[in-house]
Amino acid sequence: MSSHWALKVALEDAPVLGRLRHTREITVCEEEDYIWAQGTSLNTPLDEMLRTIPGFRFNVLEDNQLVQHDRSVPLGYLPSKPWVPIASWLRVKLPFASPAGNLRCSVQISLVRSEVLYEPDVLIANYNDWYKYSVNASSLRLDCLQFAMNGGAMVVIQGSPLPPIIGKHYVNQCRIVVPAGWTWAPALDASVLHRLFRLESNDVALLHHDGSYDLIEGEQFVQASRTAVRASMGVIPHEH
Repeated sequence: MSSHWALKVALEDAPVLGRLRHTREITVCEEEDYIWAQGTSLNTPLDEMLRTIPGFRFNVLEDNQLVQHDRSVPLGYLPSKPWVPIASWLRVKLPFASPAGNLRCSVQISLVRSEVLYEPDVLIANYNDWYKYSVNASSLRLDCLQFAMNGGAMVVIQGSPLPPIIGKHYVNQCRIVVPAGWTWAPALDASVLHRLFRLESNDVALLHHDGSYDLIEGEQFVQASRTAVRASMGVIPHEH
């Protein structure tokens, strides 16, 4: 069987093709509601990666007929539309961001399960839980933490170890913050995302499962201390 292969992926699943960006000979073309990818060589790592991508996989015969993987009957032909290198096709267009708590806009970045597990170092928690913890915690525990208010009843805490309070755990990967156990697709280098999000020196972009993100400016983070947490009470609703 030829090592020439092809994938037919639904448009909404296209970001996962970012996993293939380092394989230079792969080319891509768009056809209505689908994205096609093809390559002329196949090895074990690539075969295993292709198995993780949702869609239809084909073996391509010499005349460009398509045979669905693990079957023998041709089902059609490769699209005749122009094919471009995957590195050229992977372009992400992101809108400008606003401060955290004010932004819920769609971006062309999705979250996928990460193959590498990192210890969470960002926590989004209820402010009241954070306040109750901080007024009783030792200075030693607070010295390693920073926090930022989001204008609502929630607080973003970063550092390690995180406080043992209820909340959503995230991982800061070079100032791109994703839910623990997840990463972004296309798998662009963090520096590329910095430019796309227009992040300044200490800004972070916090990605969400619904395709939105929050931009938290570096100056919004303050060193955790009892005084700082108490001072923030004037801008956040809390329980007495």
